[in-house]
Amino acid sequence: MTIIKKLYSYLSSSKGSVKQITSTELPYFGEINYAQLDEHYSTEIEFDSFRLNLYLGFKSKNIHREEIESVKEFLEHISVFDIQNRIEINNDLNNEGEAKEYVDFYIDELEEEELSEIIDYHNLNESKEQQLINKLRLVSIGLYSDDNQHDGVFEYSIEIDEVMSNQVLVIYTDINGNINHISWES
Repeated sequence: MTIIKKLYSYLSSSKGSVKQITSTELPYFGEINYAQLDEHYSTEIEFDSFRLNLYLGFKSKNIHREEIESVKEFLEHISVFDIQNRIEINNDLNNEGEAKEYVDFYIDELEEEELSEIIDYHNLNESKEQQLINKLRLVSIGLYSDDNQHDGVFEYSIEIDEVMSNQVLVIYTDINGNINHISWES
């Protein structure tokens, strides 16, 4: 049997292993075939005792093994990225950036009674702004690809009257969790 016939025989008999080569198990999403991607994936998980929505978006129908491994690593480090993001939010608050504008909106728009249901007006150790920042919850994470570049989008919000506000503080990162910028959106 020639080498070409042996190779053909091997490839023909191992068709089932092609799935193993092009599929990987992603945290929270299960098995994903990265050679036949859907445009969007979504799931909901419990994170830090609250509901968290996770989204994946792919521009193309397939990506390389290295890219899906980067996506997997990103998902495995959500809690680390959350801590890092909160540190940056606090820095942004102290530097009077978007985080400061975000909490000032609530202080200006909410009645004292509504605000007192969220923060402790009698707390002399922490400013109202810091207390509001401490109430932020991570509500959504999206990881979107565009021409082999992946961008993470972390959305934080505050609960008012048992409903998450539509005003969100958004942290944009790269696939490695490096923060690009913070934005206040609704």
